[in-house]
Amino acid sequence: VKLTKLDDRVRVEIGGQLFTEYVHGDGSSRSYCYPILAPDGTSLTRDFPMKDTPGDDKDHPWHRSLWFAHSMMNGVDFWSEGEGDIGRSPKDKGHTRLDAIVETTGGAQGVVHTRNRWLSPTEKLICTDDRILRFHALPSGRFIDYEITLHALPDTPLLLGDNKDGTMATRVAQWMTMPHKMGGKEVGGKGHILTAKGDRDDAAWGKRAEWCDYYAEHNGKTYGIAIFDHPKNLQHPTWWMARNYGLFGANPFGWH
Repeated sequence: VKLTKLDDRVRVEIGGQLFTEYVHGDGSSRSYCYPILAPDGTSLTRDFPMKDTPGDDKDHPWHRSLWFAHSMMNGVDFWSEGEGDIGRSPKDKGHTRLDAIVETTGGAQGVVHTRNRWLSPTEKLICTDDRILRFHALPSGRFIDYEITLHALPDTPLLLGDNKDGTMATRVAQWMTMPHKMGGKEVGGKGHILTAKGDRDDAAWGKRAEWCDYYAEHNGKTYGIAIFDHPKNLQHPTWWMARNYGLFGANPFGWH
């Protein structure tokens, strides 16, 4: 695994091929990984809003490929942006800012360790985090181990509210989605969802399981993105925010 530090991102290559880029300085409200590429170069996550690809649904521009965020953190929404989801989440929309890149190491696995600040619209500090992303590959697939530790401030508890909009999430490629409606129109799709408990497709929404897999056939091959909830995570096994239009997230705070 080779890591290359650029001004606003860290480029991750496996065996000389691009796997992903950890984007941290493009002016977005948070850092994210984009694109996510299979070994043959097939892109597994939606291009919008980073790239204008014909046929992509143009909803929820804050769904950037692969990210970590939550919608109710001490009265601030770090999930959506602008006017998004007002009424279901706090009207104040927060953002995260890179504080430091602690480590970028290549080798058998690539390691990116950053420290970040979570800020309200008025730049009030809500919390900080350490996040360590590890990138590697096996014959069975490519992997991202995403470890994040949130740090409450010394004198203020950190409350993460019970809301469906969170937390470790990805937005799958348009061709991987299930049939769904967007803008009042029917949108086709060949995708499927499967959890460790055996819940499939729409039945996976809001259910708990150790892992969840979103997959579809594309150009004669089956591709998928699976998220595995680490056994030491809070509320393991987590709840799944797996939607037919392609949003796919593990949310340990979405009890209701």
